[in-house]
Amino acid sequence: MQAPEKYYKAEEAVKLMVKLLNLNDILQKVKKEDYWGLGILHDAVIQISQKLGNEKVIELWKSAIAIFTANLSKDILSVEAEKVKELVELSDKIANLKLD
Repeated sequence: MQAPEKYYKAEEAVKLMVKLLNLNDILQKVKKEDYWGLGILHDAVIQISQKLGNEKVIELWKSAIAIFTANLSKDILSVEAEKVKELVELSDKIANLKLD
C-alpha cells in the first residue's frame, strides 16, 4: 500500500470515530467548512483521545501524518504503517462496540 493510501485509511478511521463518538462540535465544524480540513482532523484526534481517555490516539495519528508528509526509509515506514493499522483497528473496535 502506498503512503497516501495509508494516510487515507487513518483519516477515514478518525472520521468514523468522530461520528461514532458523537463529537458534535467537530461535526459542526465540518458542516460549516464543508470539508474535513487538516485542522479539523487534528481537533478531532484530540477530542477522540480525550473522550477515550487514550493519548495513544494522538501518537497513532502522528504516524499517519509522518507517512504522508515525510520521506521515510522503508524500515521506518513499516513501523509507522503498523501504527496507522492500529488506529484503523481502534476505529473498527469502536464501531463493533456500537453495533453490539
